[in-house]
Amino acid sequence: MTDEPKADWTDDQIIQHIRDCAIEYSKCGFNTIRANRIMDKELRPSYEVLKRKGDAALRKLLPLLNDANSTVQWVAAGFGYDIEPAACRRVLEQVMQKPDVAGIMAFVTLTERNLDSLPPIPDTWT
Repeated sequence: MTDEPKADWTDDQIIQHIRDCAIEYSKCGFNTIRANRIMDKELRPSYEVLKRKGDAALRKLLPLLNDANSTVQWVAAGFGYDIEPAACRRVLEQVMQKPDVAGIMAFVTLTERNLDSLPPIPDTWT
């Protein structure tokens, strides 16, 4: 992770940084202090830079929906939801089937995005 000014980075550098940080997040397990630090200091600021650059920059997140790492998928789907809601919802629904931190966070993300239609708790959690 880095303290470099992300505003000067190319879109591809930001996307790679988001992927790298999401992988680090996936290694946190239930260490919420470390995970929140990654989210607050790396992932959200990177997303905000892409958002300021516009929809074309945000669309570059969409290939991460197919990443092998479920945390990368969750992060990409959460940040890309406003650009491609149907594809991101589908990925979040798939990720939330996993009884792990990424699954829980995907469930939370879907809940936040769709307060009028809460997703059911997956059978894989019980």
